[in-house]
Amino acid sequence: RVRPWSVLLYLTTCVTCLVLAFTRSWALTLVILSAVPILMLIRGISQGLASPLLASERQQSAIVANIIDRAVSAISTLKAFKPGTLRAFSRGCGFSPARQSCGEA
Repeated sequence: RVRPWSVLLYLTTCVTCLVLAFTRSWALTLVILSAVPILMLIRGISQGLASPLLASERQQSAIVANIIDRAVSAISTLKAFKPGTLRAFSRGCGFSPARQSCGEA
């Protein structure tokens, strides 16, 4: 959120810097300012090209976040309903807790 006083502060700073730049070296200031339209054009083109890619990345991130959320909630569900299997798995029995070497019957 932009505060009204910050706009005035930035505008004052910009005008002051331009006045100082023109008083020191007007030719160098004009050369630097002539690059501004070119930089704005480059920025617009790059944002136009990057926007679909960023939208795709956001969509894929949402899908991955949903999958991770379901996986994490499934872990707590498994802990609640299959405590023996998880204890056997944590002892190194894998997914077969009925093996005799793991101590489960």
